[in-house]
Amino acid sequence: AYKPVAKKVHSTPAPIEEQFRIVRRLPDDPLEGLTPLPTHPPAFVPGERFTQECADALDLDPANWLWPEELKLVRWIVREHETAFAWIPTEQGRLDEHYFPPVKIATVPHTPWAQRNIPIPPRIHDQ
Repeated sequence: AYKPVAKKVHSTPAPIEEQFRIVRRLPDDPLEGLTPLPTHPPAFVPGERFTQECADALDLDPANWLWPEELKLVRWIVREHETAFAWIPTEQGRLDEHYFPPVKIATVPHTPWAQRNIPIPPRIHDQ
């Protein structure tokens, strides 16, 4: 949506305290706990969240570039990691706090202000 320049919010240059810094903790080896890829992926089996309806609605190969075995492998990967996807809004969640702790947003003490309305001339006030 369009926002006039007068309503633009400007950030205030100030030093960031340590408690407001964003911390990102990455694992030593992110591939450590992953299941190895199968050389011959099995046929699709619906999961708890990745159902047959989700698989049908998900267009994994719109340009028909993948071979059938590759398509089965992609479906198998999505099925293995189905909790990483949100298929409906109620499945949306937050990032794992092990990797990304909650972010605190710093605010600056200020005095709120409000602009006065533009005065309407008495001649056209009743219109």
